Order: sequence, then structure tokens, then C-alpha cells
Amino acid sequence: MMDLQANLVKTGVDFRPAGFDSGWTAFPNTLVAQILGGYRLETRGRPVVEIPPGGGFLLPSGMARRVRPLPGRTATTIYAHIHFRIFGIIDPFALLDRPILLPMRLAGRVGRINRAFARLRPDAHRPLLTAAAELALGARLLELLLKACPDLEQQWRDPRLIRLLPALRHIEERLADGINRRLLAATTGLSVARFHAHFQAAMGMSPMAFVATQRLLRARRLLADTPLGIAEIAARCGYQDAFYFSRAFRRSEGVPPSVYRHKAASQGHQD
Repeated sequence: MMDLQANLVKTGVDFRPAGFDSGWTAFPNTLVAQILGGYRLETRGRPVVEIPPGGGFLLPSGMARRVRPLPGRTATTIYAHIHFRIFGIIDPFALLDRPILLPMRLAGRVGRINRAFARLRPDAHRPLLTAAAELALGARLLELLLKACPDLEQQWRDPRLIRLLPALRHIEERLADGINRRLLAATTGLSVARFHAHFQAAMGMSPMAFVATQRLLRARRLLADTPLGIAEIAARCGYQDAFYFSRAFRRSEGVPPSVYRHKAASQGHQD
């Protein structure tokens, strides 16, 4: 049986006036939302798509997006940022290279779960009940989202992916350390060449490209959610120094880490 985890990061209901433009933003967690009023959703390298009133979308962590209400309209977004994990180490939606549009019926169910998340309040006298309620909502939300992504089931049945779990766990646990293909291949018992081929086929990218992606993803989370300095974040994400980290981050995000942090603070993990 797979170990599935769903941890709520933030949820809310936001009103967007006509003419609102989010600008380009990438969030460090899976974003799922229902849109009342309609949206134009844009992701890099893909055509703009229109989300009709009552529809919704799922956006994998780290995917840059820009959203605007439909021309002449306002919009209300019922959103949740969720940190999903399979086997405690990998986001099940990490294999997606595109946003997933949710039809109105499914989006409506997602919106109701997101509103239930928003109504949850920590109870110091009943912390286990609060945690159980959040876990139950997260499991229901994950079930709905997986139904919207049937191709993921096929990918997760790939025996090559299961064979890679020791390497994926090593990346998650030792991301701050030096990581190379030979070391990762050794965790799986495969030769370097065979490991590289397995990884490329199962994950859609090379092992070191995946490591680079995970480092940037962790950097986004630390910039958005902690007061750690840039040098400390660079070290925790496996970069040799703050200068190299800042250059890599700017190349990926289009802005330096300090600007990303300021923007994340001002937006507060919104939709």
C-alpha cells in the first residue's frame, strides 16, 4: 500500500476585481482552485486557456503561471495550497508538465473541500481532532484530483519508478549535500547508464535535472515560509555559495531570491 500524505499549507477565498493581473508567479506547493467568474490562465510555453465560471484548475508545484479575470468580469477564487507526498518523498503531481483544468462538477466539489479547509480552526484542547479533520479533507481532495489525472496512475505503476525510490529518498534527505549520478545509481543497485535511462524514462528528465528542480523548489519554500538568510538557504539547498544560488534562482524564476521573497510575502500564497 502506498504511503500518501496531504498537508495543508494555506487556503482562502479571494476576490479579484476586473483588470486584475497576478503577474508571473510560481508557488512551492500544489495549487488547486475553483474560479467563480472565470479566469484566463497562462503558463510558460503553452497557449492561454479560459476557465469558465465555476471551473477550476490544478497547478503542479513550481510551475509559473499568470492569471487574470475574463475581460470585463470580476472573479472569486476558492483556493488551497497543499503539500502532497507519496512514500513521504515525492509529490504525486511532480510528473505533470502542464496545468490540469477541472470541469465544473469536479471543480465544485474541490471548491467545497477548500471552503471546509478554510473553516478549520486550530483547537488547543482537541489537536488530534483538528489534525484528523485536515487529513480527511486532504485525502478527499487528493482522490478528486487523481481522478482528474488518470494518466498519473499509469506512470506510478511503472516498475522503473518503484526501482528509483531509494534514489528519490536519497535526494529528499540529502539535498544539501553533494549529489551525483554515480552515488544515486548505487542506491538502486543499477549501473550509472542503466540508472540514467530508467530515471529519464520514468521521470521525464535526467537525474541531475531533477535534483536541480528539487533544489529550486526547496529554495522557494524556504524563501516564502522562513526568515532564513540567502546564504543559509543556499547551503540548505545544496548550492556551493550564495552567489551561485542567486544566479541559478534568477535564471529559473526571472527575479533574484530577495525579490521572490518580497513578492511571496506580499501575495501571501494566494491563488
